[in-house]
Parts: sequence; structure tokens; C-alpha cells
Amino acid sequence: MRQYLGLLLTALSILILLPYTQAAQFTIVAVGLYLVGALLIIWPTRPSRQQPAQRVEPKPTAITPEEIKRRQERPPQIE
Repeated sequence: MRQYLGLLLTALSILILLPYTQAAQFTIVAVGLYLVGALLIIWPTRPSRQQPAQRVEPKPTAITPEEIKRRQERPPQIE
């Protein structure tokens, strides 16, 4: 809804202010560009079909004897 109100106010301000500028002969071009921009904003876009992200599971690695010793040396952490 805010988009439409913003577009309406912008169009109104352009139409009010353009006759007071020296570039009044370009009114048709300015209004045409505004309408193209407004159509691009208002035109509904279709959401793209996105595949859900695939979960990457870590591969289990072989535990070496050194890792087993290191794990046993550390005391359990109490939280």
C-alpha cells in the first residue's frame, strides 16, 4: 500500500513542478519515464522456484590412537 501512495505522491509532485521549470517541453518524456518506472515497481513478480539447500553431512573420519589418548587426558567439562 505504501508503494502506491509513494507513487501517487511522486507523480503528483512531478506534474505540479514540471510546468514551473525551463524543461516544460519534456513533460511528456518525464511522465513517460515515470510511468515505466511505476509499472516496473507495481508489476507483480513471480517468486523463483528455489530448491531447498541440501544438507552437507561431515564424513566420519578414522580416529587415530593419538586422538584417543588426547581425549582421555582432558578432564570432562562441567557446565
